[in-house]
Amino acid sequence: MARFRSPLMRSSALFLGMLASLTCPPRLPAEDLAPDGPLALAIEEPAFEVQPLFDDERFPNVLVTRDGTVVATWGSRRIRVRRSTDGGQSWGPEIPVADGIHGGGALVDERSGDLLLFVHPEHPPRDGEPAPRTVYRSQDAGETWAEAEATFLDDANGFLPSLHMCEHGLTLTRGPFAGRLIRPARVYRTSPDRYATAIFSDDGGLTWRASSPFPLRGTGEGALLERSDGSLLYSARRSFFPEDEPFRPERAFARSVDGGASWRDPFLSFVPDGPSYRGEQRRGANYNAHFGMMSGFVRLPVEGRDILLYSNADHIGHERIRLTVWASFDRGRTWPVKRLVHEGPSAYSSLAAGRPGTPSEGWIYLQYEFGDEQAQYVGGKVARFNLSWLLEGELTEDGSVPDWIPANRRPASLRPPRVLTDPGPEYAGSTRRFQGIPSLARSPGGRLWATWYGGPTPGEDQNNYVILATSGDDGRSWSGERVVIDPDGDGPVRAFDPQLWLDPDGRLWAFWAQTIGHSASVGGVWAIVTDDPDAEHPSWSPPRRLTDGVMMGKPTVLSSGEWCLPASTWRETDHSARIVVSTDAGETWQVRGGCNVPREDRAFDEHLIVERRDGSLWMLARTRYGIGESSSTDRGRSWTELAPTSIAHPSARFFLRRLASGNLLLVKHGPLDQQTGRSHLTAYLSDDDGRSWSGGLLLDDRTGVSYPDGVQADDGSILIIYDYSRVRDREILMARFTEDDILQGAFTSPKSSPRMLVNKAEGPSPD
Repeated sequence: MARFRSPLMRSSALFLGMLASLTCPPRLPAEDLAPDGPLALAIEEPAFEVQPLFDDERFPNVLVTRDGTVVATWGSRRIRVRRSTDGGQSWGPEIPVADGIHGGGALVDERSGDLLLFVHPEHPPRDGEPAPRTVYRSQDAGETWAEAEATFLDDANGFLPSLHMCEHGLTLTRGPFAGRLIRPARVYRTSPDRYATAIFSDDGGLTWRASSPFPLRGTGEGALLERSDGSLLYSARRSFFPEDEPFRPERAFARSVDGGASWRDPFLSFVPDGPSYRGEQRRGANYNAHFGMMSGFVRLPVEGRDILLYSNADHIGHERIRLTVWASFDRGRTWPVKRLVHEGPSAYSSLAAGRPGTPSEGWIYLQYEFGDEQAQYVGGKVARFNLSWLLEGELTEDGSVPDWIPANRRPASLRPPRVLTDPGPEYAGSTRRFQGIPSLARSPGGRLWATWYGGPTPGEDQNNYVILATSGDDGRSWSGERVVIDPDGDGPVRAFDPQLWLDPDGRLWAFWAQTIGHSASVGGVWAIVTDDPDAEHPSWSPPRRLTDGVMMGKPTVLSSGEWCLPASTWRETDHSARIVVSTDAGETWQVRGGCNVPREDRAFDEHLIVERRDGSLWMLARTRYGIGESSSTDRGRSWTELAPTSIAHPSARFFLRRLASGNLLLVKHGPLDQQTGRSHLTAYLSDDDGRSWSGGLLLDDRTGVSYPDGVQADDGSILIIYDYSRVRDREILMARFTEDDILQGAFTSPKSSPRMLVNKAEGPSPD
């Protein structure tokens, strides 16, 4: 039954101009509606810019018309638009449309070229009662608007869907439903029984019918798009949860194969449904009402591809901040890359894609609400960027960027870095203002190799690069920078946390991590290998990415012959302390399992793994409280949850390794039962697989020593490398000692020596 008819505006001038707009033109062939373009249009040189468009109020929908005009719509009390005819470079003045609250779902009719805007006089009732609404139509790409007649029908449950607030609508362009207008809608009822839905029109917007409800309750503020095969994907905010369901932070999706008449196969995706916090702290007055946030959602018009974009807050708290865009390359199943657009207060957003053959081609438009330190909602901005810019963002670990994306347009952190075997003077120690985090290895012939990372600025930032140096006289003297690994000079990718390891075949591996920023969940472990580590100037293999994460510990070779990397995604993910295994001598690597660190204890993991005599694996990991432990009895496939050890320690790296004697070596800060700061590096031994520890050789008592790593020589000597005062003194140091020295607590062996200088950077001192 018809429940609501939008009245015609009585002005005769508007009425005359409206008659043509209410005439439905003949249906065009599906292939003539919104044609796609080549991938090349989306991956030109990276570009990004942002402009403020509206002061005060809320609620964005951005559209791109058939001629490429970009139309930004806005308003929670006064509906107005702004237009750009040059692809978003400049914008015309505000054009008033009506008083009222934005109903979302604004759309372009691909058959007629008309634009439709939906307006409620005020926020719709929340009890299921029908809400008045008015449709406004523009025949001239948003320059002028007229009230239009439209009839809206109840859904199958007898409710008339409300329109506020949701992402823009669209015209279906493929298959038997080509030409259908469709937009998200919602039925307001007592929570959590409200639900998202859609309304659609097959007569150019005169009559609107309702789809079946979105399959999950408590949903609303939807967004939908059409994929290349004509199927639809619906994305819904879930702001209420039934009492028998857990609160989930992931976005809800469903699909349609009948032109949006029904929705099926609901699933939760990787992308967040707004701020991720789901605890007891309230953002608003109602605890079970503040979840989720309206999102942007769009498919890029690329031939033969389903590149989907999604925008929302990327924040683990409850604040509406950090507006971010994600990209999917597999029809919305995974979202492997994301990029932050707005760091501060930012909320509802809308996405639109430029059209091939128009001034907007290749551009992506993100219209969004923004705030400042005083207010959550200050006004509206629009960002325009291209896919190349987005691809320079962060990896998410949810899927992968496909091979059909050209290598020079893949995320910058995925591109092989520069490996410089004859580094220039810009990498000399006299230019470095930061260095630390070293590692050490010894070749079969006794040549020592050291690595660490540094940079020309005094900190861990985009300027960081990895350095390798070598010694042919047992560490008495060291070369300068023999190899430098620098992804891209001054950024945005940094190389950091290197490790050296001699594999059972006598090859030397140099590992490091590279990423943008300081996120291990999007970082990757890379490696180069040399077959001739005894040479002063060996040749190295091309760099290759082995796995996600960061590795801050040497690999372990199990009794089975398997090689295990201790790679971590840090505190950002569950089961972050991973074991990554190769069964083919390093040709391939696969994640076998991971230890879960309780959320409140998470730091950087920096875990180390040894195989105990009973065949079980023992893991020690860095936590906020110090050192935690876990074990596995199935070769690393499953692990006990990390729990505190009896070893007192600050939240800092330590070193654990099995020696040739069978004893375990532990190098840590301070006494076994006393938590110190980053000082008093001390070595201990265990002859019972870590159940008890003996000795205690103080290697360096100064504040500012940290990050030990080491290796054992053929004569039994133990070599430990570490850093001291990464910004002020910038020293890389080595200590040589024996197991007897550890037990006696003194450097008594003839070749033992503390504080051997490996490298000292002498760039300008910090202010």
